[in-house]
Amino acid sequence: MEKGPVCSSTRKNLMLFTGSFTKEKSLGIQGCGQSGQGQAHYERLLKAGGSTYDEIVRNAYGTSASYHKYLRELSSAESQLDRAILERVDNSEAVEEKLMAEAKQLEKFREKEVERVFF
Repeated sequence: MEKGPVCSSTRKNLMLFTGSFTKEKSLGIQGCGQSGQGQAHYERLLKAGGSTYDEIVRNAYGTSASYHKYLRELSSAESQLDRAILERVDNSEAVEEKLMAEAKQLEKFREKEVERVFF
């Protein structure tokens, strides 16, 4: 299997996206993440070209503002999924705190990623 920045970063991002999609599928939620945003994102990355993940993202999105827009859409879809989890699976305070902590971690991770890739 390929090693290096492209493989490991792409795998991380795929896990983030597919993790949300898997939650959605198991809850039977319509509309969250099924707009094709994930598929369009990965198609865009595959078409962009580059020798590292950071270069591929820069080539695909051009500006940090454009990439931020995608990340906001992804966060919004994840937030909808989290609300559905609370409504349909477990609305306990512990689960809500865990989902909020996860969202904060993802936000920090994504901000660092934008800084690394574009600045």
